[in-house]
Amino acid sequence: MKYAGFCGPSYTAQSSIAAADRCMNWFVERMEIGGKVEYVLLPTPGLSQFSSAPEVPGRGLFTEPYSGRMFAVIGTTFYEIGADGTKTSRGTVAVDSNPATITTNGDGGGQLFITSGDTGYSYDLTTNTLATEITGAVMGAMLDGYFLALADSTLKISDLLDGTTWQVTQEAPRTAQPDPWRALIVNGPIIYLFGLETTDPWYNDGSSPFPFVPVEGATFPFGIAAPFSAMKLGTSVIWLAQTSDGTGIVVKAQGYQPKRISTHALEFAIKGYAHIDNAIAWTYSEQGHDFYVLNFPGIATWVYDDTTSLWHERGSFDSETGSYSSWGPQFHAYGYDKHLVLHADNGTIYEMGSGFYTDADGAYIRRERIPPALFNDNKYVRVPWFEVFHEPGLGLPTGQGSDPQFMLSWSPNGGKTWGNEISRSAGELGEYGKRARWTRCGRGRNMLPKLVVTDPINWPILGAFVERV
Repeated sequence: MKYAGFCGPSYTAQSSIAAADRCMNWFVERMEIGGKVEYVLLPTPGLSQFSSAPEVPGRGLFTEPYSGRMFAVIGTTFYEIGADGTKTSRGTVAVDSNPATITTNGDGGGQLFITSGDTGYSYDLTTNTLATEITGAVMGAMLDGYFLALADSTLKISDLLDGTTWQVTQEAPRTAQPDPWRALIVNGPIIYLFGLETTDPWYNDGSSPFPFVPVEGATFPFGIAAPFSAMKLGTSVIWLAQTSDGTGIVVKAQGYQPKRISTHALEFAIKGYAHIDNAIAWTYSEQGHDFYVLNFPGIATWVYDDTTSLWHERGSFDSETGSYSSWGPQFHAYGYDKHLVLHADNGTIYEMGSGFYTDADGAYIRRERIPPALFNDNKYVRVPWFEVFHEPGLGLPTGQGSDPQFMLSWSPNGGKTWGNEISRSAGELGEYGKRARWTRCGRGRNMLPKLVVTDPINWPILGAFVERV
């Protein structure tokens, strides 16, 4: 029979006996035409070095859409990144523990606005000059030709199409609620100003001297737990939220109606992290999927696929500890017809793609799937055989991956303990009739398989078959 739910998301419940599902370095795709299977697992992208830097950390990456030029903040240096990966220093910036932000006022202004180290800078795209403009700036954005800066919990704006002029009359403190603003993001015509417990939408009504005003009656009761977790995805905004009643949920807002998109399993995982206020998010779209990547540095990386509304995990595997940590890329920009990501720890820019199978350290990506357990009213379940339904014959001509291997282990008790890994070939190059099948898999009251792969090939998984008695 088909193994129900074998291709599915990560969902490890507070009680692993209830659910211990894990989808690590795979994501779920739904077949749009029906057929043999409804869902498949596809491998998450790997990394290939595009441009390295002599300093750390990576702090920001941006493509200016009108000129196509790319810029990065790495350590204290503001770089321009060429199409061949060459770096040109365009000046130095202050540094603190926050990421940098970069935005543009477009073809009409010809400028960038950079925030870094509690300071706001303007950059002239014609003269290639960087200048300090304001202090206290935590992050920036642009709307209707005005640069926006969040500084000292106050919204400050530049003159129209002029990032070199910031007048003292062009400021607005928060007055609607007592909790201070911590973050801002622009989505369409709306500025979302996130407080600790509530969020204010603002817009441009043409007032003078300050053109932006709050949307009347639209403040909603979700603040932000991690200021740099707010990102646009399509027409929505997603962030790691908190309210007056608690913290650690992920919400999505389209307009003024936020809704929870995190699961109880994800929220339980977040609750166990030492701190979450330094979480950083980025987004990208590929192969018809829109991904929100939420990185808890050094701990874990969770990814929401807005196309399927499912969560999966990405991580770097430590062979010494036998555990995963967060995935290194923390900043993304699409430029030069590539998905480029900046690694937070080593300051290297990588091309990210499905044709790459290595992590930042050059190690092959380790992928892991733990599906729902085989269970029958707490009676013993015996598994005479198990088979992975995959696409065989994708091995490489030579070297590792020429005979790619599945590694399967079983837990008889819902993931409390695991047996030894047993390997089966996924098929050498052209071996299209190869089946990956295991017999005499054991018995238990809560039989749980764990499938692992590490070879550098494409790994589409269509499901599994199992006999249980």
